[in-house]
Amino acid sequence: MSVLAIFFFMMGFDGMLGWALSGTLGGIVVGAPAAVAAIGCLAGAVLLFPPADRPNILTLPLLTVAFVIIAAGNDLGGVLSARPSRRLGEVSYSLYLLHGIALFVAFKFVVGYGRAASLPAWGHWAVILSTTPLLVILCCLSYELIELPPIRWTPAVSAWLQPRWLKFGSPAGA
Repeated sequence: MSVLAIFFFMMGFDGMLGWALSGTLGGIVVGAPAAVAAIGCLAGAVLLFPPADRPNILTLPLLTVAFVIIAAGNDLGGVLSARPSRRLGEVSYSLYLLHGIALFVAFKFVVGYGRAASLPAWGHWAVILSTTPLLVILCCLSYELIELPPIRWTPAVSAWLQPRWLKFGSPAGA
């Protein structure tokens, strides 16, 4: 894909996203037909235009339509607002931080680099999928034990710090 094509695509993407988030699309993109369209666009981008490492010019519009529909408030028939989805959203930072380590351990120590190099694509996906449940459990523990305690302390710490900051931040003589 050329840089110029990507530039013009992104200009159109920004316009569509702005239009969607302005509220103009609100009634259009929150219903079931829009959810089906978003899921269809995602499926089409994944299934019709492989491989993912060399995106086709047609994948960008499909992904854009799906993204705009979701960004404008469609929860895909309740899937994105369901409790498991919200939980994955809570632990997403841990997933971001730990997925590379988990995949490294899986491919280096469990499968081995030599064997991993000869795996077909579906074999790599099988390793990734088999690593996922353990990774999600590890991320939930990381969230509960490492991330959540400081989040809970924030109001008390903020209340303690605020008067002290105001004292230092007030103008002289005030």
